[in-house]
Amino acid sequence: MRCLFYSIASILLLSLAVAMPAKALSVMAPDAVNTECPVSGQPDDKKTDAVEAATWDGDPYLLTTCAASGRPIDVKGTPTTKVIEGRELKFCCGGCAAAVEKDPAKWLGKVDKAQIAAQAPIYPTETCCISGEPLMEKNAEGVMEYIGTDVIVKNRLFRVCCKMCAKKIMESPEASALMLNAAVVKAQGAAYALEACVLNDKGDITKESAKTFVIGGRLMKTCCGGCEAKVRANPTEYVAKVDTALAAKREKAAAAK
Repeated sequence: MRCLFYSIASILLLSLAVAMPAKALSVMAPDAVNTECPVSGQPDDKKTDAVEAATWDGDPYLLTTCAASGRPIDVKGTPTTKVIEGRELKFCCGGCAAAVEKDPAKWLGKVDKAQIAAQAPIYPTETCCISGEPLMEKNAEGVMEYIGTDVIVKNRLFRVCCKMCAKKIMESPEASALMLNAAVVKAQGAAYALEACVLNDKGDITKESAKTFVIGGRLMKTCCGGCEAKVRANPTEYVAKVDTALAAKREKAAAAK
C-alpha cells in the first residue's frame, strides 16, 4: 500500500509540474551566484526591456569645452550648466553662461559647428530624415559628396535635404530623433566597439536585463538599468570611451586591408 501511495503521489506531482506555466516553474530554479550588478547594485535578474526610449526631449551637451569661451569646462573650477533655448549648455563659469543667456544668437553658431563635427562621422543614414531624399551625390570628379543641410536641435544633429525640411525639424524634431535612434542601433549594433558594459568592464551586455540606448548619436550598452542611469548622469565620460574604442576598431580594420 505504501508503494502504491508514493506512486500515485509522484504521478500527481508530475502532472502539476507539466501543467504549471513556465514563469511559475522558473521561480523554483536555483538563484544565480551573482544576484546584483557589482557596480550599480541593481538586481541581475532576467527581464525584458525596451531597446530604446519611446520619447526624446533633447541630448546632453557632450562637448568638453565651454559653450562661450571654448576653454575646458573645468578650467576655472566653477563649471556651470544652463538650459538655454531648450538645450543644455555647459560653461567654464557663470560669466560665460550669463553672456550666452543675454545673446544666444551670438554664441550658439560656434557650438553648432563643433557638435556637427563631432556627430557627422557617426551619422547613421545618408538620406534626409524628413523626406527620405538622398544626401550624397557624385561630384564632377566622380566622388560622392554631401549635399544636404545640417541642423542642430537640442544638441542633436539632423541632416536634411532642403530648408523646408530644416524648418520642419526645428518645429517638431521628436519623431525624427526617434527614427535616427533606431537607425543608430541598427548601424552601430553589429560593429559595437566594446565587449562589456560601458560603465562596468565585467558587466554582461548580452543578458536580458542589459540596456541598449543612444546618447548623442552613439550606441551605448550597459549590463543593467542602474549602470544606464549612471551613464546618463555623466554621459561625456562614457561617450568618449565609446568614441575611443570605435576609432581604435576602425584603425585596426583599415590596417588589416
